[in-house]
Amino acid sequence: MIDATSGVYGFDPGRFLPASRPPRILCVRLSALGDVVNALPAAAAIRAAFPGAFIGWLVETGSAALPAMHPGVDRVFVLDRKRAFGAIAAPWRMPGAAGALLRLFRGIRREGFDAALDFQGNFRSALATFLCGAVARIGFSSPRAREGSWLSYGVRVEPKPGLHRLEQNLALLSGLGLPPATQPRFDALRIPGPEREAARLGLAAAAPGARGIAFMHPGASAFGDFKRWDPERFGRTAAGIRERLGLSVLVTRGPGEEPLAAAVAAASGGAAIVAPETPSLERLAALLSEGSLFVGGDTGPTHLAAALGVPTVAVFGPKDPKIYAPRGVRVEVVRKDVPCAPCRKRACDHLTCLRALEPGSVIEACVRLASQVSSPPAPPPAG
Repeated sequence: MIDATSGVYGFDPGRFLPASRPPRILCVRLSALGDVVNALPAAAAIRAAFPGAFIGWLVETGSAALPAMHPGVDRVFVLDRKRAFGAIAAPWRMPGAAGALLRLFRGIRREGFDAALDFQGNFRSALATFLCGAVARIGFSSPRAREGSWLSYGVRVEPKPGLHRLEQNLALLSGLGLPPATQPRFDALRIPGPEREAARLGLAAAAPGARGIAFMHPGASAFGDFKRWDPERFGRTAAGIRERLGLSVLVTRGPGEEPLAAAVAAASGGAAIVAPETPSLERLAALLSEGSLFVGGDTGPTHLAAALGVPTVAVFGPKDPKIYAPRGVRVEVVRKDVPCAPCRKRACDHLTCLRALEPGSVIEACVRLASQVSSPPAPPPAG
C-alpha cells in the first residue's frame, strides 16, 4: 500500500462529482510512452472505484494506442502535436491545424466531463486540460507541476517526495476523493487479434524453432539518447544470454534506429538478429508479449514490456530507478553505483554511470530472472 500524498488543496470532490449518476472523468497524459504506461494503473484504480464511470483519455498520437488498448478506458481523444506545432513553422497550414484542434476540443467538451486529471503537469498539458471544459481540473502542485501549470488547477495534489512516477499518478486520484493508499495494478492490454497474429508469423519466420525469445531494445528517444548503453555492450550481453540461457535474441528498434539495432546484432557475434519490424505500437506490444525475457534501457519499450508481464531487465544510468524504473512482477534494475548518479542532467560528457556498467552484471540479472520463471507470466500488479 502507498502512503502517497502530503496534501490535497482546492475544491471538495463532493462539489463536482455527481451523486445521481456515474461520474465522467478525463485522464490527460499526452506523452511519452513510458510515462503513459505509468499512468495506466490510475485508469484501473478509477474504474475500480467508479465501475460505471465514463473514462476518457487525451493523448498525443505517438502513444495513443496504449490507452486505446486499456480495458478501463472508454474513449481516447488524440492530439496530433506534430500537426499543431508544425503549423507554426508552416503558417499556410495554420487554418487546417486550428480547425482540427477546434474539432478535437469541441468533441471533448461535448462529453461533459466532471473532472479532468492532468498526470503530466506542464504548460502544454495544463492548457489542454483547461480547453477540455471539465467542471474540475485536478493536477499536481509545484514543484511536481512545472511551467506554471499548477495555477490552472482547481484541485492541487502534493505527492510525497521520492515517490515513483506511477505512485505519483495514483496520488493524484486523491483529488477525486479516493484513498491515497491504493494498490496499483496493470490491467491486461487488449492487443488486437490481427496484430498478435502478425507478430507470431513474423517471429516464426525470424526465429524458427526457437526455444524461447529474449527481446533487446538498445534505443531511446532523441530527447533521452544520453541514457543509451553502448551497442557493443548490448551485443556482448546478447551473446551471454544465448550462451547461458539458450534463448534466441531479437533486437527491436524504433523509427530511425535500424543502424543501432544492426550494430547490436553485429557486436553479438551471431547471437542476436534484428527483430521483425513493428509498424505500430500495437504490433510492438504483441511482439513483446511473446517474449520470455526483455532487456532494455531507460526507455518506453522497457516500461511496456514490464507492464505486459514479461520478465524485464532494465539497464539504468543517470536517472533514479526509485522514481523512473519500470514496474512489474518480474523486473530487475541493473545500475552502477557511482558518485554522480543518479542525476537530473539532460546531457553528459562522460556518462560514467553507463560506461562503468559491464555486460556481466546484466547477464547475471537475466539468469536470475529466468530461474524464477516456471510458467508464462500473468498480467502483473504494478507494485
